[in-house]
Amino acid sequence: MVSFNRISWLQKPITTQVYLVAISISIVSLVFSDGLFHIRQHGQNPTHLVQHVNERMAAKDKEVIAALDWFTGRYNDLRGRIFTNPEIMEQMRTKFAKQGLAFFVYSHNELIFWSDNSIPIPRNLVINHSKGVMELGNGWYFFRANIAQGYYFVVLATIKTNFTYQNRFLVNRFQPDFDVAQGAFFISLRPSEGHKIQDSEGEYVFSLVQRSDFGISETLSSVFFASLIFAVFGVLLFLLSTYRYFSFRYSRNKKVQNFFLFITIVAAARILLQVFSIPNVFYESLFFSPSLYATSVVLPSLGDFLLHLIFVGSCVFFIQSRVNSQIFKTPKKFRKHVAAIAALLGIVILTYLSATLLRSLVIDSRLALDVNLILDFDWYNAAGFFIIAGIFFVFFFGGNTLLKIVKGLYSNTTHYWVAIAIVAIVLIALGIFFVEFRVILWLQFASLIIVNEVSTRFAEDKYNFSPIVLALFLFSAIGTFALFHFNGLKEQEMRKSIALRLSTDQDLMAEYLFADIEDALLADRQLATLIAIDPHNSYAIEKYLKHHYFYDFWGNYNLHVMVCLPQEILFIRPQNIEMPCQPYFEQYIDAFGRPTISENLIYIESVPGRNHYISILKIPVTIVGGFSFYYLLILEFDSKHVIRDLGLPELLIDDRIDVHRELASYSYATYYDGELVNKFGPFAYSINISSYGNFQQQFESFYSDDFNHIVYRKDESTKIVISKPVATFLESIAPFSLLFILFFFLTTLYFFISSKGEIFNWFRLTFKRRVQVFMIVLVILSAFTIGTVSSLFMADIYSEKTLSDINDKTTSTLIELERQLAGQSDLASADTYQMSDLLMNLYNILFTDINLFDANGNLVASSRPRVFEEHITAPRMNPKALSYFRQGNKSQLIHNEQIGEMNFLSSYVPLRNRQHDL
Repeated sequence: MVSFNRISWLQKPITTQVYLVAISISIVSLVFSDGLFHIRQHGQNPTHLVQHVNERMAAKDKEVIAALDWFTGRYNDLRGRIFTNPEIMEQMRTKFAKQGLAFFVYSHNELIFWSDNSIPIPRNLVINHSKGVMELGNGWYFFRANIAQGYYFVVLATIKTNFTYQNRFLVNRFQPDFDVAQGAFFISLRPSEGHKIQDSEGEYVFSLVQRSDFGISETLSSVFFASLIFAVFGVLLFLLSTYRYFSFRYSRNKKVQNFFLFITIVAAARILLQVFSIPNVFYESLFFSPSLYATSVVLPSLGDFLLHLIFVGSCVFFIQSRVNSQIFKTPKKFRKHVAAIAALLGIVILTYLSATLLRSLVIDSRLALDVNLILDFDWYNAAGFFIIAGIFFVFFFGGNTLLKIVKGLYSNTTHYWVAIAIVAIVLIALGIFFVEFRVILWLQFASLIIVNEVSTRFAEDKYNFSPIVLALFLFSAIGTFALFHFNGLKEQEMRKSIALRLSTDQDLMAEYLFADIEDALLADRQLATLIAIDPHNSYAIEKYLKHHYFYDFWGNYNLHVMVCLPQEILFIRPQNIEMPCQPYFEQYIDAFGRPTISENLIYIESVPGRNHYISILKIPVTIVGGFSFYYLLILEFDSKHVIRDLGLPELLIDDRIDVHRELASYSYATYYDGELVNKFGPFAYSINISSYGNFQQQFESFYSDDFNHIVYRKDESTKIVISKPVATFLESIAPFSLLFILFFFLTTLYFFISSKGEIFNWFRLTFKRRVQVFMIVLVILSAFTIGTVSSLFMADIYSEKTLSDINDKTTSTLIELERQLAGQSDLASADTYQMSDLLMNLYNILFTDINLFDANGNLVASSRPRVFEEHITAPRMNPKALSYFRQGNKSQLIHNEQIGEMNFLSSYVPLRNRQHDL
């Protein structure tokens, strides 16, 4: 067996006086850390901040002046051919990315050149000043302009973004040059308000007005990091000094007493730190908050989990390096058996706890502990993987020590294996009650026995690497299996939760969007005029409403429009009765209606899985003679059979609305009386659920066509199916490489700490040991290579699939548009309604956003016009794409674009008519 009882720098003697001094320094360090943490923020003088902004504004103005001179000169030198000069275009893109500068050219008050299409500067603009500030819908911009050879040259500098919506993609903040004002001030163009900001010539630009709801303070990063360093130092000093002191006492006398005393002091210290939330720099962070992970008072956060593991690991280190069966040697058989039973019980508890903690970390946390979720991988997820490695590390070394004690107590091999068999039977029995992780329990115990036996065979060669390599491989494999298994359980629970949400019927997205536009609907004078002219022309009214209000997301609903006077008599079918309009709908709502977040939108209980809403709006009209009355505009929304997607992109949804992003990863369907009512996603569901089986339980699972399906039985008539593709083998084993590397790091760190006195002996390699080292390095490099190649391979597959989908959709769109618009000579003169309807129809078929630009790069129509109407971006073509097509006869361009913090791929193709005109 590999022996770990080495004399090292951690095992040198330490006296009581030195230990007390070390503990005092540790306490002082923690107190000092808390003191620094509480003074990390200090109030700031608004005058100083404004002075800072003034200095930066003056510097920014000089940048704008220099950029304007450069731009004017380059434009005149190239005689307007900047669009076809890739070098100049790249320079302007760099200036926007680094300095927030954008360049524009107007001719006869019409925009003819732009370096960036994210700024919604007007297409037609009369420039009366050479400098100033513009508020352009999505932000505040400082500009300078000059005239040269009949052109207006404008350079804009971003001061602050100011989007209508706030979410993870659209964030309102000052440009980095003015970030000192973030959260403390808002911008005003009234010189009498707030603090005046001036340009480099000392002239007024805008005002900064202090926010009444925000105290001006600054976090000193240096003080914060100093607090963090002192906190880490204090905790580590306590653990190291306690280990050294009790190691010294243990080696001299009263081994059992000092063993339990060490465990007690370490446990007490951990409890005190958690109860009193010390140090504050830890417990005030997100890492130590319950938002990432929390299961109980013992494990209230991910940070506490990690600290528990570190403290327990120090105890295991003490046990591994100091404790052996000799401390329990006794001629009395009874005490020997008690000690052996305690050690065996410790193995059972350790095995059970490690499996339970693994399950808890994966299922009960918000961490994405799956290396396939590259986009969600962050430092918190990395900490989660580190904790998993730590759990196995503690289990391996702790279990190995307990087995060593049992083996030392039972010199008779038969007695030892009988004891091991008893533990195995206990674990098998536990597996009967804990079905979710019984296989992991058995695998852990079996691996522990195997590694222990292999290490026994190489006990004489304490530098033999075979047991360690075997342990690394086995526990990496078990960890990979555990992650696959527990992530599967977590994902199934998530699907159950989604099914329960879908079963509530009401569409919160639709309700929020309607509430967002209902005031505009009631105040729309053009709509009122249209109704007053011909209230029974439902087609024209519906067309108007779809064009101005009910597009994008509303494509998931069939819209029915009716206009009537309150007492107008309606003939109701199939009842064949006559009733006044308003009383009929009021009775209908009273009988079947349910209120929503919108005052004027009512949910109608109908067939489960099919959302049905009705809205009754009073539209006032005035006729000749000043007589006023109102019509009732009745809007009915009936969900379609096939739901396409969430509709609006997330950048059009405010943070306060839950958009159920996880739905994008699944397919789902609703069945009523066995028949398919609606579906979403790529999976092709059967029209009758009986083809999948007879489902009687509330939740049941089955596999079909490489998908795993969960069926939720809401009631006798309604069933909801949530489906997800089955993971491939490569996706299943992806965590292996990462876990192997983490286990190797922890094991190497352990041997470095525990054997510094003999560390150089490891480099005195015999031929046999060289072969072993070569094999270890080869395994590590293989694990790293496999992990890297797997990640790159999956990323490459995803990229190729995405590009293939984009090409297919681009080709389909181009063919249909050429067929529909072949006779158009000028898109700008085409019917706006017709163009929008065409793009919306294509969107409903292809599930992709489509924008149509004229030959000059200006937007003609869009399947998602609200992005432009809300001024989130400009209604213009990306200048890189426009430059690309102007350079020559290019057939297609696919490249990355950005709106706010959202990155996406765009495909551009030229559209030509029968005359081959662009």
